Amino acid sequence: MFVERNIFKIKYGCLEEAVKLCDEYKSWWRERKVTVRIYTPAYAPMFTLCLEFEYPSMAECERISNEWEKSPELAALSVKWVNVVERGGTSEAWWRREL
Repeated sequence: MFVERNIFKIKYGCLEEAVKLCDEYKSWWRERKVTVRIYTPAYAPMFTLCLEFEYPSMAECERISNEWEKSPELAALSVKWVNVVERGGTSEAWWRREL
């Protein structure tokens, strides 16, 4: 499995709104058989949100990400997303391995 993690800095007081926005769009990803997880801090920097996508392969990640970048859903989310996030954050790509 190929896992992409995006860690966002969230504006003070906007964490619940950020989670709601992610929840609004999770069905788009699930229709494409992508597992989506949202993490909020327990022991992590405050006011952060981790959005994780799990794909069957890197090729599927690239294909679906390209589709997302051209989608009207992304355009609609972007207008709202800029109101809840700060600049900065990180993106990571991981191979999930079973032990």
